[in-house]
Amino acid sequence: MTKQKRECIYNHEPIDDCLFRATHRHAPEFALRGSPCLCWIRSLIIHAAWHIASVWYYCALWLIVGLALWVAPW
Repeated sequence: MTKQKRECIYNHEPIDDCLFRATHRHAPEFALRGSPCLCWIRSLIIHAAWHIASVWYYCALWLIVGLALWVAPW
């Protein structure tokens, strides 16, 4: 087991890793031949996906509730 794995007590989702890389895309550790590893558009998409990932369940739940109310024979 690596030192990093032993020190990190949390099991992160892949979207968290993508967000970290998008946030630190200008860091020299992630540079590919001197340029950022992600373009700004890809970074923006990752940020949006991370925000959507935290609220998609609530949006889907309200969509189902709304459809049920619309279909219900009142």
